[in-house]
Amino acid sequence: TTSEDLELILRRFLGAATVGRKDHIFCIADVHKLSYTQQCLLVDLIRAMLSEYGTEGASTLLLVAGKPRQLAVNALSSQAVEIPPLEENELKRSCVEAFELYSAVTKCVASVINGGGKTHHIISQIAERQERGERLVYNKVMIRESTTDASLVDHMMAARKSWPNHSVAYHIDIGHIIPAAANTLLFQLLIVGTLRDPESCTVFHRRPGDHFFLEIPNSIRDQTRKALPLTELLPMELLEITPDTIDLRRRDATSHDPTKIKMSQSDRFRFVCSYLQAHRTGKFRAGHDNCNLDFDPFTERINRRQIFEELYRVCCGDGPNPHPSWSLFSNMVNFLHRQLEFVEEYPLLNLRLLIDCGMGLELFKHAFIGMLIATARSFALRSVPQVDGVGPPSRLPAEVRILPTRPVRPVRPPRAPRADEEEDANARARGGDGSHDDDDDDDDDDDDDDDDDDDVDDDDDEEEDDLRFDLFGSERDSSDARPPPTPELKSEASSSSVRFQDAVQRTNDMPAAPAPELMRNQSNEMTRRFQRMQKWDETDHPVVVFKPAFGGGIEGINIISLNRRFLGAYLNQSLAAALEAQQIDLNPDWQDLSNEKAIEILRFCDDNRSVGGIQSIEDGYVLTVDNLLKMISILYRIRFQLPVIIMGETGCGKSTLVRNMCGILGYPLHVLNVHGGMEDADIKAWMSGKVSLARSVEVDIIVMLDEVNTCNCMGLFKEIVCDFSMEGEPLPRNLKIVCACNPYRKRSTKSLYGDEEMAGLVFEYSGATDQENVGTGIKDPLANLVYRVHPLPESMIDHIYDFGSLAAETEKLYIKAMLREKLSVARNEDEELAEELQQQEDSRAAQVPRGPRAMTPLEEFVTVFAELICACQECVRRLHGGERASASLRDVARCLKVYHWFAEYLTNGQDMQRWNIEEFYNIKRPAYPGIRKAVILSLAYCYYARLPRKEREVLVHALVQRWSELQHVGTQGMFAPEGRRRVARCHWLDLPQSSIFTSTLRQTQTELVSTMNLGEGIALNEALCENLFMILVSILNSIPIFVIGKPGSSKSLAMNLVQSNLNGDASENPVLKRLPAVEVFSYQCSPLSTSAGIEQAFDAARRYHREASNTVVVVLLDEVGLAEQSPHLPLKVLHKVLDESNPGEAVVGISNWALDPAKMNRAVHLYRPAPTVEDLSLTAEGMVQAANLRGYLGSLARAYNTVYGEQEKADFWGLREFYSTVKAINTMLQRRRREGKEMILDEAMLLDAVMRNYGGRPEAQSRRVVSTFFMEVGLPTPQEMPSEFAVEQLITRNLLEPEARHLMLLTKNNAALAMLFDRGILSHDQTEIIFGSDFPLDQTDLQVCLNIQRVKLCMAEGITVVLVHCESMYESLYDLLNQHYSEYGGQLYVRLAFGSSTRLCPVHRSFRIVVVVERSEAYTKLAPPLLNRFEKQIFERKDVLLSDHGTIISRLQRFVQLFAAPGDDSADRASLGLLRAAFCGFDSDLLSSLVSVVDAELENERSISGAIAYGARGSDAWQKDLVRRAILKLLQIATPEAICRLRTHGRTHDAILRDFGVDCAEVYFRKQDHGSLTAFVESRLVSSAGHADASRPSPQKARMQSVGEKTGTASGNQGHDSEDMAEDHQADADADADADADAD
Repeated sequence: TTSEDLELILRRFLGAATVGRKDHIFCIADVHKLSYTQQCLLVDLIRAMLSEYGTEGASTLLLVAGKPRQLAVNALSSQAVEIPPLEENELKRSCVEAFELYSAVTKCVASVINGGGKTHHIISQIAERQERGERLVYNKVMIRESTTDASLVDHMMAARKSWPNHSVAYHIDIGHIIPAAANTLLFQLLIVGTLRDPESCTVFHRRPGDHFFLEIPNSIRDQTRKALPLTELLPMELLEITPDTIDLRRRDATSHDPTKIKMSQSDRFRFVCSYLQAHRTGKFRAGHDNCNLDFDPFTERINRRQIFEELYRVCCGDGPNPHPSWSLFSNMVNFLHRQLEFVEEYPLLNLRLLIDCGMGLELFKHAFIGMLIATARSFALRSVPQVDGVGPPSRLPAEVRILPTRPVRPVRPPRAPRADEEEDANARARGGDGSHDDDDDDDDDDDDDDDDDDDVDDDDDEEEDDLRFDLFGSERDSSDARPPPTPELKSEASSSSVRFQDAVQRTNDMPAAPAPELMRNQSNEMTRRFQRMQKWDETDHPVVVFKPAFGGGIEGINIISLNRRFLGAYLNQSLAAALEAQQIDLNPDWQDLSNEKAIEILRFCDDNRSVGGIQSIEDGYVLTVDNLLKMISILYRIRFQLPVIIMGETGCGKSTLVRNMCGILGYPLHVLNVHGGMEDADIKAWMSGKVSLARSVEVDIIVMLDEVNTCNCMGLFKEIVCDFSMEGEPLPRNLKIVCACNPYRKRSTKSLYGDEEMAGLVFEYSGATDQENVGTGIKDPLANLVYRVHPLPESMIDHIYDFGSLAAETEKLYIKAMLREKLSVARNEDEELAEELQQQEDSRAAQVPRGPRAMTPLEEFVTVFAELICACQECVRRLHGGERASASLRDVARCLKVYHWFAEYLTNGQDMQRWNIEEFYNIKRPAYPGIRKAVILSLAYCYYARLPRKEREVLVHALVQRWSELQHVGTQGMFAPEGRRRVARCHWLDLPQSSIFTSTLRQTQTELVSTMNLGEGIALNEALCENLFMILVSILNSIPIFVIGKPGSSKSLAMNLVQSNLNGDASENPVLKRLPAVEVFSYQCSPLSTSAGIEQAFDAARRYHREASNTVVVVLLDEVGLAEQSPHLPLKVLHKVLDESNPGEAVVGISNWALDPAKMNRAVHLYRPAPTVEDLSLTAEGMVQAANLRGYLGSLARAYNTVYGEQEKADFWGLREFYSTVKAINTMLQRRRREGKEMILDEAMLLDAVMRNYGGRPEAQSRRVVSTFFMEVGLPTPQEMPSEFAVEQLITRNLLEPEARHLMLLTKNNAALAMLFDRGILSHDQTEIIFGSDFPLDQTDLQVCLNIQRVKLCMAEGITVVLVHCESMYESLYDLLNQHYSEYGGQLYVRLAFGSSTRLCPVHRSFRIVVVVERSEAYTKLAPPLLNRFEKQIFERKDVLLSDHGTIISRLQRFVQLFAAPGDDSADRASLGLLRAAFCGFDSDLLSSLVSVVDAELENERSISGAIAYGARGSDAWQKDLVRRAILKLLQIATPEAICRLRTHGRTHDAILRDFGVDCAEVYFRKQDHGSLTAFVESRLVSSAGHADASRPSPQKARMQSVGEKTGTASGNQGHDSEDMAEDHQADADADADADADAD
């Protein structure tokens, strides 16, 4: 609410009479939500306007406050009235009366279970009103995540403008995630009657003829409804699907006029349920008494109750769908309707014809329809089980909620039928009595009392044997033939199909709603639901495919299932034999499915569509029965108008399958790769183009929305996918939607990479809690999920199904096909091989001797290489705890791609031309060494590099074991015919032990990397060698790569070396000259990154590549893991970028931890494990020049390894500390050499390096570190720390050494900032101080850019920069803090980055950065990657105290303890809370700071007067005077309560007077100004002015002090005026002290 809003309503109130509104009430509601300043303004406005305009033309003004003690109410207390809250029933009644007066209809529509038919019910009610002659137009309005008052006003005004002469029926569809202002918007619309767009000033006014139907979504624990407390006051219709309320009407699909909605009785329900009832009662069972040869579903008489019961039996029960729902029943009817129509058209399913032919097929139709119903269940029913509590509680009696009929149970794997059962079935088929179960047959005869003359529409007249047969017509046991009788169902009087009582009566009868609990959806609850989801491989997925005949009709059927035994549940042996005798094979072996046969079946599913074909299948794609069934499941859902929502792991082939399906059938496919940066407007703009295209053509268009749950637009996707509309407008019927999403599950508790979940360079971004969505929304960054996805609406969960993953054998087929395609094996040769192998298998099965056909070397290599790849895939999954997404066919494709690259590289890099490329690809003997090396390198690149050290050994062992097994293959499988001796398979690969693999890999890595110029002081250790190899191969093959490792693992260094060495023809090395040049485009990721920023970096790289096509452009994503903390989920844009990368474009991501599988799966990744002691020694050896130091490197590495493992805060010290230690010692040795001194490592040198690089922790820990290093090196541990190693001296040496790291000072209350200048370490004229804050304006991009500009200027001039609370800048200074400098012409340059913008800036050799942080934050909040970039030192006031200050601090400690706890014998142990209650802002460093300031003051006075007035320094008189002055300053910040307490304890007061010579009460009340805040401030300003005249600081220092005061720092420590200390402590910590005192 703005001041303008308040002023406007006051002006309208005062001028109401002039516009005829004298009798109106003007109300300002929720006054308590106005800030204190706004309430002051409101009171001032009321008084000023009443004084100026008077009340002659005024109406009535009502201010409503929901909380007491509001300033606006208190200021008008003479007019204040206390009003008790209304009773809930009275409040509801009043609302109903208001709605009846100001609108035609206002109600909520909810359902007990999701899919309850809310939308259908609302449309039905509007259609009924239109049929009664009301001029009413239907308008659907959405309220979802992105809804604002402006968008809501626009949508509601649009209908009124289009139909000005009609009343509008607003169907307000509320999404499962709603904006925070949703309840306010609804209150304004429904209660106030107006809705205003503050930007355009458009106002929507409710009209008396308007209808408002609010559709309340179902959500877990009904959270969304509870987040809208207004809905508790509205009349509510609660829908439950029962026999009396089920609505059999459907909206006419051809009626698009919103003023004439047509609802007609649906023949589909009667048609389908007539078949279900007929099948259940045996009307298709030849020989049964109920058998009806002339069955006609259109003439069958079936009432609404029977329809409900038939659907309930098929759909509900103890499976995933215990409760009936409208959507469930509709899906079942939509699917079965067309299938049963095909049954009518297929001659073989004509029951009269089957009986007349007498070929034993009399039971075929009965069995077939039973099987058809089972296939419908797999399509129409839910995969995710229903849960209770997703809507309001049911109002029906408990006995009515569950219909006591026998539901259909899920089909189990069939057992083989017994012989007696077969004989009995055959007897029944012939119409006679079987020889078994005579008693049952007698019961049939007795109970069969079918009276054809009865009226089947009579609810009370049920056929007795309706329940004697199960769904498939099999007779039940007599013991359970009759279930308990169905109780009389409740019937409510209403003219509509859903009958309810009067709205007011219903709302009065409702129990009081609990207080709304605005909570986020708990990920645990969602993951538990999806854990129970029916998996693809847990069911048989039977499907019936009808073969259309040319010219119309059906000429054949195919029954496909993953389980060949599926038909055994429906076809007994005699029926199967009869089918076989007629050469009707309904159960072929689909495992031998060819591509041609699969395409033919797929076309049958689509009415013999002839466009596309086998030539449209992607190279290497294999059609198996598994993916054929998945294609059919998608195609059937599209054809039968069911929502298509696929859930599957990343890389499981969802997009590829849809793409090939559309290619085969010739459908145009349009894919939208959804990512976290997308908003509603982006999606609607893209969809609008496809809608226009669909309306301009007649063919069907497939739109695939991929990974829809990655962005916060689920409400829009729900409308598009489930409602087939967008913004209330129906989509074209030829626009078909396929939706894919990622699974919703939590990360495993233990990571393969250990403690990798470290933070990034900055504090974790917490998000804007005041603007987040409520209801079931999840607050980003969703860090506990495997996939960073948003929760799905319940409407989408109804239709979601599992896509599954590739089985091991299926995956092997794909891999072999991909290998053959990559190795250019001709397709006809492949077919001949398959036929020959099949003949061999057949001959062995028939025990007919047949000579074997030997494999060619190429065939043998394809088989063995595929086996090795499969071994890697399964090993990686096993190491990831069975996570299928950890390895996919994307990895196989990358492996084969780099295999080709290694083939070219190794062939061209031969010293002697031992083989050519043709011999390599055709697996000729001369090329065996190169092929072997290429296989090892390819597998290492894709699988070995991603694993930690120990897991790498497991992978290599698995490879060696698989290869060894292949060398000794027995008589099983495809390798040898029966009886043949064991033969070797590609024995020349020679992988007998793990060392062969690792040695080949290391040798090749070293050879490739040795061509690069590393520069001076850089060692080619294991980490750098592997980083360079992996990055180089990835860039040259345009394969995205993520490099993961802890700080200091040479990730950034490797990238810089690649960039500096790959210069095309300008490269120094001849080998590198053959490689293209590389141009890097860097993007610095952060928790504030957006998708737009990342896309800009890629766009810039593509533009450059278009101009320089011979250059490989690389987008470098620095600290890419930080972007995962962004609430915008910007990294989802990488999915599209990584999938659609072009040749010559590469992506390199650098991170400290692994990203989610959806991104990791789209790139190769390198995980750098922690280095060993040997590797640390090797690294250090390349960094030193002194031979005398090399002997100590192993000791230094062991010492670091011990310190690293024993440190209390993980990664507080890291690899950079070790490298810096070695560099520091090497520098000191080189300095000694230049000075002509002996180059030996002595105690002082080691102590300096250790204290400099392992600082920042308490003294006890620092001593342990020193002891560890000295013991390992073999030097005596120093007992006392020499003065030259004091903290102040270490800081000074750091700032004077250009090669040292930047400095971080850990302090309290920013005391280090002042001490840097007080102690003369820094000078004001050569220092720039940058203060940051959490204020919003200081966090803007503009302010960050301005601060970076200041740093840039200081860099060029060599001015030291001090950063205080500048977390928002650190990611931009990434290279600067890493000291990644490049040198050109003697000038150093460094890259400064901000988002996608980077620039090389000159840097002075003496430039330094000093970061001042709170010590507690460094230990708890700051991330290790940031800490590792600095030399760290604890710098507090106590660290600069002189030796003679110790006694003074002890006396002051005694004083404050007596003062804070007078009369307490334990005063020497006064708590911090008591001390803060006595002294404002007291902390443990205050006394040290006070002593330093007072000492400086005394020295300043002596320097001015030149006399020693209070004794020599260190004398007793000097100490007493210093203590007395310090106590006077402590009294400046003492609280009056503490002084009063002290006076009441005279003994303590006297003791202080005696020991310290200070009468505290006298000084506090008579000599100091504590009478009022004004007096105190004035006295301090006068004192400060007097001191400033005597000793005025420089302008830079004055500016620093001013900024320090504004940012709340302890600026009393920045000057020499001792009086400032008390003032600053009071200003800095007043509120905290009071809070702590209250707590204590």
